[in-house]
Amino acid sequence: MKKLIMLSPGKTTSVNLAIQLEEVFGKYVKVEPYCFQDDLDFDIANSLVVLSSPRIIR
Repeated sequence: MKKLIMLSPGKTTSVNLAIQLEEVFGKYVKVEPYCFQDDLDFDIANSLVVLSSPRIIR
């Protein structure tokens, strides 16, 4: 895994959670925050996608 993608319904939540994940995993992987307002055209190859809410999969 080379990248950890934080996917959240809102921008503020996504950024704040990504900051926390960066503190823990930042020396091992690149952490990228995304939310529904963003262009979700990203490559998930070699990535772990973290969903912050069950709303994302509905």
